[in-house]
Amino acid sequence: MTKVAAFVCSCGEEISKNVDVDAVVEHIKKMPSVIAVKHDSLCLPSGKEVIQETLAREDAERVVIAGCSPKLNEILFKRVLKDSKLNPYLLEMANIREQCAWVHPDKKNATDKAKALVSAAIEKAMKLEPIESASFTVNNSVLIIGAGVAGIQAAVDLADQGFKVYLVDRNPTIGGNTNRLYMAFPTDDCIFCVASSKILPGIRKCLYRSSLTLHPNIEVLTYSEIKKLEGSVGNFRATIEKKPKFVDERLCIACGRCSEVCPIEVPNEFNFGMNKRKAIYIPFSNAMPFTYIIDEKNCKFEACGKCRNICPTRAINFDQTTTELELKTGAVIVAIGFEEYVPDKISEYGFGIYKNVVTQSYLARMLDPTGPTHGKTVRLSDGEEAKRILMIQCVGSRDKKTNWYCSGICCMFALKHAILMKEKNPDTDIIISYMDIRTPGDYESYYNKARELGVTFLRGRPAEIAEDPQTKQVIAKIEDTVSGGTAEYPVDLVVLSSALVPSKGTEDLAKILKIEVNGETGFVKQLYPKLKTVDTRIKGIYVCGAATGPKDIPQSVTEGSAAASRTASILTQGTSRDLAIAVVDENACIGCEICEKVCPHLAIRMIAKDEKKIAQVSALECNGCGVCSANCLIGAIQLKHSGLEQLFSYLSGLLTEVKKNGLRPIIICFACDECGYAAIDVAGINKLQYPANAFVVRVPCLGRISALEIFKALEGGADGVLLVGCMPDRCHYVRGNQWSQVHLEITKAILRAIGLNENKVNMCTLLSAEPTKFVDAINEMIKNLSSS
Repeated sequence: MTKVAAFVCSCGEEISKNVDVDAVVEHIKKMPSVIAVKHDSLCLPSGKEVIQETLAREDAERVVIAGCSPKLNEILFKRVLKDSKLNPYLLEMANIREQCAWVHPDKKNATDKAKALVSAAIEKAMKLEPIESASFTVNNSVLIIGAGVAGIQAAVDLADQGFKVYLVDRNPTIGGNTNRLYMAFPTDDCIFCVASSKILPGIRKCLYRSSLTLHPNIEVLTYSEIKKLEGSVGNFRATIEKKPKFVDERLCIACGRCSEVCPIEVPNEFNFGMNKRKAIYIPFSNAMPFTYIIDEKNCKFEACGKCRNICPTRAINFDQTTTELELKTGAVIVAIGFEEYVPDKISEYGFGIYKNVVTQSYLARMLDPTGPTHGKTVRLSDGEEAKRILMIQCVGSRDKKTNWYCSGICCMFALKHAILMKEKNPDTDIIISYMDIRTPGDYESYYNKARELGVTFLRGRPAEIAEDPQTKQVIAKIEDTVSGGTAEYPVDLVVLSSALVPSKGTEDLAKILKIEVNGETGFVKQLYPKLKTVDTRIKGIYVCGAATGPKDIPQSVTEGSAAASRTASILTQGTSRDLAIAVVDENACIGCEICEKVCPHLAIRMIAKDEKKIAQVSALECNGCGVCSANCLIGAIQLKHSGLEQLFSYLSGLLTEVKKNGLRPIIICFACDECGYAAIDVAGINKLQYPANAFVVRVPCLGRISALEIFKALEGGADGVLLVGCMPDRCHYVRGNQWSQVHLEITKAILRAIGLNENKVNMCTLLSAEPTKFVDAINEMIKNLSSS
């Protein structure tokens, strides 16, 4: 038999005052092939020395530590095993402090429970197998999708660290939404600043002179979109479609002769149609790359040819076609930003009906001296100066009919523009109609400055907007919620502070990358919005900036750097890992694809092998949750260290011992290794008492438990089973607890069908800070089972 060394810690007197440690040691000594050692404090240097000396002397093959919670010292004891030349995964811990001595004041009951927990740990330890580490080759290049401020920041950070960066944007130029905004808050300077790089040191540089396109580690691919992504972290393969510009960027010197002779004029979409551009054009004055592009829809090409004929460098090529590139990359960063909501569906505001109703983006282009009105705020109906302006906040935001969320920075757009106009022309009459002004932190200074400059703030929303057909003034009827009165406000220009929504194509891109979008907002979904703000559910794919929701420039830049840091971390140190993952029995696998579909991190793919389809686990992507194992119909995929053999051995050792003491009903608590187990530990830390006939079985995720494990516990003598895990939508493995809920309902249905009490099984979801929920759930279950 496998030789096991079991060490029992008295933890000073923290364990021994409620548990007869000597009795536990004597109990262990009666087990075959088990060495029992008692120590006062195993976690101290003297305890570690005892462990190492015992392992060297006794040549033990497995180790059990009975003492404090594994959440505290499991890593420490694994290091001790490793230093003793023993595989660290040949360790099992029995929690006889937090989940025994601290919660059960009756010494006999606590001691009996400690014996059972140690017996179970020993039985499981005998079935443990060594888990080795493996090294993987990764590609040290990074694909960044979206070249706005967040994507550019990530690109510069990574390129300066030596990583090859492919910066892809579907637009002809880089810079994103900021290109249209003129001035930026909170610095009140021009919008074109980006972080400086190693090749041009400093604090910041104008985008056009940042030499971003000349950085030796950055390859900019504009007018390009990703069409396919295959592979996994470290070794992605991306297919990029690059549309033709019909101008060779390497030859174009931006002399402008082509545009001068072009006979075709069309509305300029960059300026929202407020002026015209030619069919061959540079999108805006500070465009990067600063080269011309031909509008394929409006150019007559060979039927005209004037631009090609006059080009001094022969840069114009009508024969350019769409091309495909395949890029090999180790990681992907999504930085696709947001778009301004087009409020034409909100008919009461008149956008798209009256020319003098615009959005803040239109106004930003007017205020720009290089814009369509050369810095003048005018009425679009006749080009006359707008002397009275009404801004309406929360258009399409905080509205269940359009977008329920607050867009966060719309108030700042309005305040910034109001201040710019007041500073330029103090006589301009500006009214801001609002529900709430939201200016967190230092942004409150903008609100104060706007008031000092004479901007009028009117709390209320317009009920109706109409246009005077004679004067072309817009008449807004607004109810003042402060005074309770309603008044009409004739103005020259209405500016709508429109909601900020996901970029077009966000959902399609998410499908290509197999990442998730937020079902309520449509933005890219973060793995965990509190702590994993730039991670997605796919390892190696990160997200930053306004791709996850509206953000200002400082937030976007910060997240760009964060995404770069996460990417650099995984590419530099993520080349090796312990293989505590799911493994497939290729002979047993029938290729049903269930495991592939339920894997929360998409770490399983079906492959063809020996003329049949089987599942294959990506070692770098698997997080070891066990959801696949619980859902495999024939047990062909198992989780190392928490397979059926180990779990069943633990249950057998536990229940065999528990049934001897006669304490009923016996409750088995399958607890996830995250919030579930932690909450039970916290109950112990706070000395919250509960009956000693509740026994915790630790599993990596509640999704690891299927009806099979539940019925195995009941078959072995348990009177009830309680599943203890994370709150819904807060599972550490995305949706493991949702699958456990499915198996719970299956189990209840079977119990009903065979005439047994379905309340034998139940579920408790909680946060680690909610130990009383566990205690209440155990007491309620024991009460119900005792009375039935």
